[in-house]
Amino acid sequence: ELNHEGRVPENFDEVFNSMWNSKIRPSFSTVLEGCGGSWTGAGWAGSQNHVRRKAEKELKSRGDVLVARGLEVLTAMRVARALKVFSHAGAELVEDKSIELEISKGDMVRLVPNPSCLQHPWQTSTLKEGEAGEVTSVNMNSGQYLVKAKEGSQWYVEADVVKVDPKDLGLVPLTDTEWAGLPSTRSNYVTFSQQLPNPLLEGAWSAKGRAES
Repeated sequence: ELNHEGRVPENFDEVFNSMWNSKIRPSFSTVLEGCGGSWTGAGWAGSQNHVRRKAEKELKSRGDVLVARGLEVLTAMRVARALKVFSHAGAELVEDKSIELEISKGDMVRLVPNPSCLQHPWQTSTLKEGEAGEVTSVNMNSGQYLVKAKEGSQWYVEADVVKVDPKDLGLVPLTDTEWAGLPSTRSNYVTFSQQLPNPLLEGAWSAKGRAES
């Protein structure tokens, strides 16, 4: 197996290439037929190269592969049935959020620790450590992003950058629930109750509360 109990074989590249050529790549004729002949319709804007990068990453991390994404339910069911016939094996429908998690134009990104673009002394990066830059162009076929930083723009491979939630940058306000869930935020609650009659006051309200970190 490519990934058994979290272990990846030393010859992973060799095994993956064999599986890609014999199993995964041939299955896409069936997938595309069910998606109107369009790679984009199957959820892969960068066509075959996009699929291959994603498949390699998924096989290494969890041992299975997504062959189509973002399909309507009926289309997904037809593709799954066709794949079962084609492969004489299993195909299942799963809830997937990989499309919305992918980096798109307009997203904010940061460098990952030890990016490949800074592995050698002569390499430079306009995007500095800890800085967030805006993605201004995307090439899904090659898996590269043009990122605008304070010192200029530069192309980065997808392995070198990570998407940043706009809420982490303060660009989008947090909801009350999200604010209360932050580790550094004290969630305050206050309960109100009417005080019993007081000889000095006709009636009053008291409040008591507690702040928990």
